Amino acid sequence: MAVYKIQGNSERQRGIFYEFDSEEEPLGVGGMGKVYRGRCVDERMGSTRQVAIKFMYDDLPPQVIERARREASIQIRHENLVEMLGFIETEETNVLGEVRKHYHVVSELLEGVMLDDLLQGRRQDRYGQPLSFAEKLYNDYQRDPYHFAVFIIRNILSGLTTLHDVGYIHRDIDPTNIMVTADGRVKLIDFGIAKQMRLLTSHDKSLTVSGAFMGKPEYAAPELVLGDIKSQSQATDIYAVGVLMFQCIVGHPPFEGERQEVLQMQLHKAPPLYLIRNSRVRSIVRTAMEKSRHKRFRSASEFRVALDNLPLQLKDDTIIWKKSYSIAAVAVALCAGMGVGVAALWPAPPSPEPVPQSQEASIPVSSPQPESLPGTPSLPSVDYKEQYEKATAIYMDKTKDRQENIRAALPLYREALEAAMAAEDAEYVEKITEKIQRLEERLKK
Repeated sequence: MAVYKIQGNSERQRGIFYEFDSEEEPLGVGGMGKVYRGRCVDERMGSTRQVAIKFMYDDLPPQVIERARREASIQIRHENLVEMLGFIETEETNVLGEVRKHYHVVSELLEGVMLDDLLQGRRQDRYGQPLSFAEKLYNDYQRDPYHFAVFIIRNILSGLTTLHDVGYIHRDIDPTNIMVTADGRVKLIDFGIAKQMRLLTSHDKSLTVSGAFMGKPEYAAPELVLGDIKSQSQATDIYAVGVLMFQCIVGHPPFEGERQEVLQMQLHKAPPLYLIRNSRVRSIVRTAMEKSRHKRFRSASEFRVALDNLPLQLKDDTIIWKKSYSIAAVAVALCAGMGVGVAALWPAPPSPEPVPQSQEASIPVSSPQPESLPGTPSLPSVDYKEQYEKATAIYMDKTKDRQENIRAALPLYREALEAAMAAEDAEYVEKITEKIQRLEERLKK
């Protein structure tokens, strides 16, 4: 047993110190150091508390040390945030008289499983012990992803609201920085690149370089991708939470691929929101993931209110479109969802001319293999974007009756939908599908 005691000036004044056994197996090992299970000892009260102590490597660059110091300074007590307890700097003199500094970050000790691991099916702690709370959440993820997503995101937004209220943005929200704890909490952790919003107009050269991307590409808001420090705000975190909500429902982030490809998609590509089959949930994620930060939820609490206004039971109300689906199959599914028949999308093929009885026997019988089934529409040749605009112009014509406009516009919207699906343009598939559904509803009124 090799008990290592650490105590800085602040701890000495408060009558506390921290200790850990350096011979014990670390709880974790990373690029910045090793994390050990330790104890906080209150010398005055005689009480102890278990903590996590990160013993940082000695050869880290100064900016990394400063980043750790800043992380440890964000000391907030909230059930959905990891509690940071301090940054301790100690000195050690070797036999040659050389002074070496050691740095430590202390936080509350969390036991559980990371959300990233949970989404991949892990429900045990680091010792292999099953976690009942993780089991329950994983069952929800499998059976009712809407309920699972709303629960996770509501908790994250609760912690994020408090973090924002005290003046910080996190800037690194993703499943590897969220822990599902053994005592039934969802905790946002790792404030390593969090930043005070009042300092976003400063250069802060020691910690952040303007124009340099920080964070994980799959969850990065456009302004984070660009390294535009002055444009980063609460909305930057809200974007990441929107991505996380998408992943909790669909099973993967909206954009995947090589790092640079994902960064470009965050800037220029619309997320495949059609994969979220509930329109109300889809609308919430769309707002959170707007490319323009000014169009997102104004705050984490506003995002939370949107979730609170959802019904308790959430069901799919649109289809998932996959590239493997035939256009005819999608058409049938869409019609079923909108309460209309296939004929409403495409007219049935003309009936064949009757064959005279006397000639019927002379016609050879074969087994034709047509390229498509009878009644299946052929691949469209129309410009779906142009067709969409044309249909919209008809619908918006104020010189005519609105119901008459809807009946005239719907066939054009359906043609545009067919062409968009053939072109595999997910953004237009979603847009046109929603338009058709709204107009069908208005026809019923």
